[in-house]
Amino acid sequence: MNCHASCTTLFVAVVAVAFLVGEAGAQTEPRSATRNSKWWSQVEPIEGSLHKGRWKYARRNATRLTRTILNESWKDRELDEILAELSLYRAVAEVNLGQRDRASWFWHTALNLNRRISERDLTPYGPAAASLSETPLRKRGEIPSGFLTGGVRPDGPVSPPGFPDVTVPTLLDNSGAARQRSADFEVEVLVDETGNLHQPVVVSRHLNPVAIFACLDWLYGVPSLEPARFNGQPVVATYTVFIEFLISPYSGALVITEEPD
Repeated sequence: MNCHASCTTLFVAVVAVAFLVGEAGAQTEPRSATRNSKWWSQVEPIEGSLHKGRWKYARRNATRLTRTILNESWKDRELDEILAELSLYRAVAEVNLGQRDRASWFWHTALNLNRRISERDLTPYGPAAASLSETPLRKRGEIPSGFLTGGVRPDGPVSPPGFPDVTVPTLLDNSGAARQRSADFEVEVLVDETGNLHQPVVVSRHLNPVAIFACLDWLYGVPSLEPARFNGQPVVATYTVFIEFLISPYSGALVITEEPD
C-alpha cells in the first residue's frame, strides 16, 4: 500500500521569547503544582455549568478563559493540564450543541495536551459527550476504518492533498522583529474526501503547550484542502504540516478569536 503521509511547511511568528521552546510538550502525568495555578479557580465554575447543561455558557466562558490564559501566561510551560481541561469542556459543549466536528477537534486537542483526558468519565455530561471517549488519540499514520470507503485503504499511489493558499496569522505584536532562531512544530491530520481536517496528532513534543494549542486552534480554521486522490477520485489521507515558529526578543499577546453562540 502506498497511501502515505504528505507534508507541507508553513511559517508563523508566535509569542516569541526563548521560553517558548523547552521540554514542555504533551504530558502523561499530572503536576500538583499546576493545580495551584490561579486559573483553576476560574475553571471550576465552567465545569459546573456543564453539569447544569448550560452548553453555550460553558463554551463561551471556556473560550474566553483560554484566550486570557494565552494572553497573560504564554511563558508558563506547565499549562498543558489546564488547556487540556478547557479543550475538553469545549468538546463537551460543542457535541451537546450538535457540533460534532468541532467537538472532535477539541477532544483531540485535549488528548494531545494531556493523554490522561482519555480516562475521564464523561457520562455525567450526557450520552453525546460520553461518545467522545470512544475515539482514542489516533496513532501516527493511522486512518480509522470509519473514514475509509469500505474500510479499505487504496492499494496504490495516492496524489497528496493540496494545502490552500492562506495567510498564516502573525501572532506577534511586533511582526517586524528581526528573526533570531526558530522552533519547528509538526502535526499530522486526516484529510477527508472533501478536504476537511480531522483528528490532529502532534508529532513535536518539545513545545510550550501554549504553542501547541495556538497551532491546533489556527489549523482548525484553515479552509478546506484539495483532497488526496486515487485514480482521480478523492480519498482520505494523512497529511503532515510543519510550522516554523519564529523566535525573537520581543513579546506579544496571542489573539484567539471567540466564536459566537
